[in-house]
Amino acid sequence: MNRQERRRLAKQQAFEAKYEREIKERQNRIDDRTVELYTTCIGLAVYDCYGYRPTVAGRIITAFCNRLMTIDEGRTLTDFKQELKEKTGIELEWKR
Repeated sequence: MNRQERRRLAKQQAFEAKYEREIKERQNRIDDRTVELYTTCIGLAVYDCYGYRPTVAGRIITAFCNRLMTIDEGRTLTDFKQELKEKTGIELEWKR
């Protein structure tokens, strides 16, 4: 490796180190904002279906958030879809 390549590599590593933390923080903000959007929409969907029921909406949002926490335990979308199908018979397929 010649001097020019070493300098380029050093600059690239410095850039990555400088912005890695910022990139991760931005990704986390996007994820948090997405979850907040989903929970808000769930609360509104409960209102649309059942009217003003704050305790029902609160329980559903809490249950939703608890389910999301199991993603950190290694659960995948396939696992959730299989459980939903087994418990309710509902088979979801997202169409774009």
